Amino acid sequence: MLLIVALIFLPGGAVPFLGTVLRRLTRRSAPTTVAHHVGDEPHAVEAPARRTVPDGPVVLRLDGVTVRFGGLKALEQASLTVRQGEVVAIIGPNGAGKTTLLNVLSGLIGGGRVDGEVDYGGKALLGARATTRRRYGIGRTFQHAEAFPELTVAENVLCTNRRITAEHRRRAAELITGMGLGDVADRRPTELPFGLQKRLDLARAVAERPALLLLDEPFGGLDAGERRLAANQIRKLRDEGSAVVIIDHVLDDLFAVADRVVAFDFGVRSRKASPTRSCWTPASAPPTSAPRAPAPSCPNRATGRRSG
Repeated sequence: MLLIVALIFLPGGAVPFLGTVLRRLTRRSAPTTVAHHVGDEPHAVEAPARRTVPDGPVVLRLDGVTVRFGGLKALEQASLTVRQGEVVAIIGPNGAGKTTLLNVLSGLIGGGRVDGEVDYGGKALLGARATTRRRYGIGRTFQHAEAFPELTVAENVLCTNRRITAEHRRRAAELITGMGLGDVADRRPTELPFGLQKRLDLARAVAERPALLLLDEPFGGLDAGERRLAANQIRKLRDEGSAVVIIDHVLDDLFAVADRVVAFDFGVRSRKASPTRSCWTPASAPPTSAPRAPAPSCPNRATGRRSG
């Protein structure tokens, strides 16, 4: 009888239920609503001046990467290099192959067939499992925040470590505060609005100090203050020597953190540029030939077509 009652009234299990009750009893002064304004939170400062072009060693090299799903080519002959301490922004319309590119790098391509070569620090990535790539130092965020719903915010950040030390706890607390999540550290992701979930997703990825961080629309759905927090974390990670590949449609914030911009259209790499130049330099042309043009005009001129 007790088992039947537990299945009906505690479908998630007794331990998670008791944990929720305990957290609510011990929560000192949690606000009844979660504030979205983060303008006065730590690190919400103006962007620093752009630094010089990174000249570190190449950590990632793609050569002729093609992804097929049956008869559909989601990515065609993509080639790209990323250096240590460099932020490379990938832009393009929906269906251009941007997320497919990140899935190739993180080992989450599903049933697609991948051809070509991907070299990461002298290691061949294609064929390696996603868990192996994580051990190589590759981190990832997603368009929609991926977090463990049964864990608190703090536990989600800490769970990236197999054995938790005092240093891990210090690092997690620093990240949680830096991302403006201090007031909700003992709450579960399902209790938080979308913006805070996205910030948690980024904090979790950064907590591992990845050598290569893949960011899928980290600015999407965030307000101005939240975007500043995210941008500052990306810059901090870059300045510590990590390489970052980032895709987004919020171009002002994307260009503010990028060292280089690469455009894809219908699975094909079509343009390259620096964020301070026009986005429409042909990929085969030297950077000095790029005409000066305002960055905000880039999206319409780059895509021309839209695949939905």
